[in-house]
Amino acid sequence: MERIDHIGIASADNQAAIAVFSGALGLPVESQQTDIEVETAIESFTSDKYGVVYHSRTPRPVGGLRVAFLTAGDCELEFLQNFDPSHDAALNDGAALNHGAAGNTRQDQGAITRFVAAYGAGLHHVALKTPDIDAALAAMERAGARMIDRTGRG
Repeated sequence: MERIDHIGIASADNQAAIAVFSGALGLPVESQQTDIEVETAIESFTSDKYGVVYHSRTPRPVGGLRVAFLTAGDCELEFLQNFDPSHDAALNDGAALNHGAAGNTRQDQGAITRFVAAYGAGLHHVALKTPDIDAALAAMERAGARMIDRTGRG
């Protein structure tokens, strides 16, 4: 391990977190971003006259997070907020949501949404900087660490 890269904080309201950590405590806002995962349906038609024709449909969002990074010394605080409130409502209604695959935005959104629903806003993860993420993840799992997912983000 080289160092702590960032501390992930599950948030119900990033703007309120920024007001406290930047406004009151003076930490600089490094950046804010919106991560969206979309699905695009593609239909295929095979015709003896025209061959194969593809029609793509309008992409639709299937997962998303609002993210804010604040700098704290040589580390960043990463505030993660659910992008889509209907995701919260569906979870609260006991719906079986598709939380995506390990390492994708939909999976991250599901993890943050479930965390905030169960525990409220707070410390979610500590990300460590390492030269070989796959080897580090395998070593942590062998040591019995609870894995959020097994896919490194590089």
